[in-house]
Amino acid sequence: MEAASLDDVTTYYPHHRNDFGLDDAPIGASILYALSCKLSDSALVDRFDIAVRFGRDFLEDDEGADKEDDGNEDEGDAGGKGNKVELKPWNQRRIAPLS
Repeated sequence: MEAASLDDVTTYYPHHRNDFGLDDAPIGASILYALSCKLSDSALVDRFDIAVRFGRDFLEDDEGADKEDDGNEDEGDAGGKGNKVELKPWNQRRIAPLS
């Protein structure tokens, strides 16, 4: 199979998997990989359901340092915000329409 025949999501997957495996990755790297594959990071999470974002909201500013820290910085809802991303295992993905 030629690389040119792969769809954008399939092209993204080996880039992420090669560098980070199924472990978490910084959102910046994921965004750059997604853009190079003509995708957005939000499409990987919301439309194609192959990734999940978590961690501290990257839009928060650092003035929140006076907030109580419960030590669960990496835990958060997977609502598409956060400073980390990881690939979902195949059995945790919903089936996306092909259109």
